[in-house]
Amino acid sequence: QRSTDSVLIVRGEHLFLMNCAHCHGKEATGDEGPNLHCIHKTDARSSAIVQNGTKGEMPRFDRKLDANDVRALIAFLRSLG
Repeated sequence: QRSTDSVLIVRGEHLFLMNCAHCHGKEATGDEGPNLHCIHKTDARSSAIVQNGTKGEMPRFDRKLDANDVRALIAFLRSLG
């Protein structure tokens, strides 16, 4: 289980850097978008935000990232603390 989690986190970090870092900062500490350390949303809510975006604030990624990508991305964000 541990190595599976590690692989998921590494994949999520790559996806974050390619898709999210330009707004949330390379370290996910916030820039144009909010700081993503210690997020307090459920995985389901986080997934919905990534897939559907936030009107006027964040684009939707449902056509770019599939469910496994989103799961990896959330695993990475959870690893931040």
